[in-house]
Amino acid sequence: MSTTITPATQQAIADVAEADEVEVDRAVRRARVARERWAAQPIRHRAAALRRIADAVRADLENLAGFFATA
Repeated sequence: MSTTITPATQQAIADVAEADEVEVDRAVRRARVARERWAAQPIRHRAAALRRIADAVRADLENLAGFFATA
């Protein structure tokens, strides 16, 4: 585990798991498969998914803004 520190305040903001080469390779392979599956989706499905994400961000904007302002 590594701790991420914000340079502005020197406070710890997150603990991040470390990975070895095998774990990183596995994650990259999975990300490539996910990218291929995403690209294979019709544009209307991808657009709808992105709209849902945008709606979720807008719905929680105040909380997100507070998080990023203190991070």
